[in-house]
Amino acid sequence: MISNLITLLVSILIPVSTPRHQPEIAVKSYKDTTASETLIVAAEGVYRKWGSNSPNPRVVIVDFTKPLEKERLFVVDIKSHKIIKSSRVCHGVGSGRTSIPEKFSNSEGSKMSSKGVFRTAETYYGSWGYSMRVDGLEPGVNSNARRRLIIFHNADKQSAFWSWGCFSMPGKDYKEVIDLIKGGNLVFAFSTKEELEKYIHP
Repeated sequence: MISNLITLLVSILIPVSTPRHQPEIAVKSYKDTTASETLIVAAEGVYRKWGSNSPNPRVVIVDFTKPLEKERLFVVDIKSHKIIKSSRVCHGVGSGRTSIPEKFSNSEGSKMSSKGVFRTAETYYGSWGYSMRVDGLEPGVNSNARRRLIIFHNADKQSAFWSWGCFSMPGKDYKEVIDLIKGGNLVFAFSTKEELEKYIHP
């Protein structure tokens, strides 16, 4: 009787701590989704594979199948399973003076965009104003991103429609996007349906 009473008191006075988990992600069927839901499913697949260093995990999807005149950068919030921000984004002039990039590179001096998964890093103020560095996570695909000075920055400071490989965005959007994703979140850039689907059907 007394031992039972002591056990009850201990359970009341010393609450059991709940372990911290990554946000629960419901796996959805690609065939049953709309275009925006497809991007959300892919973002969740990227997150499951690569993880996040941020307390507010988000994944940026850059859809290089779309023309630069259209919004093709989407910030997906993993906890709410929603696209919380979208923007136009430039591709590198070396990838083609076109609306849709034609080729990609990991090489220094190519002025091309890179594809694959990146991790967002530190912000700073430089020649482009408020900017953010990224690190490429895929060897041979985008691993030279930091060395190539691939960053997120304000496209309004450019003299042309294309960057030198950076993720440059309109002045009205760039700061908000950077602040939403800085400090350890993920960026996934793709240009084919197959590249997208590998995160929908891992």
